[in-house]
Amino acid sequence: MRDLVGELGDQYRVVGSAVLLASGRPLPPLAKILASHALIHAAEGEFFREAFSKACESLDLPVTGFRERDLDACVQTAFGKAATRIEQQISTVGRSLGPPWTKDQKMAAIAALVVLATEASREAAQDSESKRAAERRKSQNRSEPRSGARLRIEASRGAAQECSPRRQPWVVLSGRQSPKGATETSSKKISLPLTPTRGLDPAGPQETGR
Repeated sequence: MRDLVGELGDQYRVVGSAVLLASGRPLPPLAKILASHALIHAAEGEFFREAFSKACESLDLPVTGFRERDLDACVQTAFGKAATRIEQQISTVGRSLGPPWTKDQKMAAIAALVVLATEASREAAQDSESKRAAERRKSQNRSEPRSGARLRIEASRGAAQECSPRRQPWVVLSGRQSPKGATETSSKKISLPLTPTRGLDPAGPQETGR
């Protein structure tokens, strides 16, 4: 099995394996098996399935079991309307492969196709979900403001407060600030010295007679 998977791995990607299960009736004790020719053949089939499954599991290959009576329903589920065409194509493959191509080989090939179809559907669903998750992340990133924009907004608000006339260092308000925020101006008068302008009498104009 390891050699077969290694040979296929050069050109293909092996994603799983299919096993055709028995009818489901448990085997009797060994003494009764050896006493019946039919039970010996049944035990040989069970031994082969178990050995095949363990070999695949040792190579990390998923194993899917199909009962013969359930295989047709699995084909319908995997391929839908194309199920009949798939079964017809499998029946004619034996012409190019050569014998043996009996019912057992045909059922094994159909089971393998179901495994491939199921794996392809699973991978397609994962890819679709990954794309939807990426689109959701992009949408969230577009709806949320960037940190730099928030910083610029906060800086602008802070600059507006600092540049407000009430915060300018060269503007001095007389009086004191009341608890309610209103400004109480002082009743004191401020006298400013005035310098006389040249040609004018500080006392004002005088009337002269002729």
